[in-house]
Amino acid sequence: PARPVVLTFDDGYLDFFTTAFPILQAHRFKAVSYIVPGFLGGPRYMTPAEVTHLHRSGLVEIGSHTVDHVNLITSSPANRSFELDASKKMLEGLLRHPVLDFCYPSGDFNAAVVAAVGHAGYVTATTELPGIELAWSARLIWPRVRVSGGETLQMFVANLGQPEPSILH
Repeated sequence: PARPVVLTFDDGYLDFFTTAFPILQAHRFKAVSYIVPGFLGGPRYMTPAEVTHLHRSGLVEIGSHTVDHVNLITSSPANRSFELDASKKMLEGLLRHPVLDFCYPSGDFNAAVVAAVGHAGYVTATTELPGIELAWSARLIWPRVRVSGGETLQMFVANLGQPEPSILH
């Protein structure tokens, strides 16, 4: 669509599967779920079978969020590579489908981390930087509008920024 909204969910919590996914299904909304493979099957997290079900639904794209949700800035280069490569391979093995999208754990990144994400073969990466402007040239540092819960509709609209001039109220 000309003005898409991309719903993203981080970490692979079980409540995404039990609560958010049924709502997505009811409205035929699509989303991206950034999964931490090292958390799968743990308390409060989805199982591999649930992640596969999401993928097969055609409504949820699965992205990577490292193996163990580590801070990639403070990780050694070798550990950084492991976290990026192993997460991608684990998810691709589970889904039998390329995993091209990444989300920085806790939004932490710097130039070396961005370079490593690109080197690992990811095509896009999301941050926790606030914003709605997405440029393909900046696809490894895309901003998002954070929804923590409890915001009023007016607060959410304000977080989206100024309306486009062509939008009538």
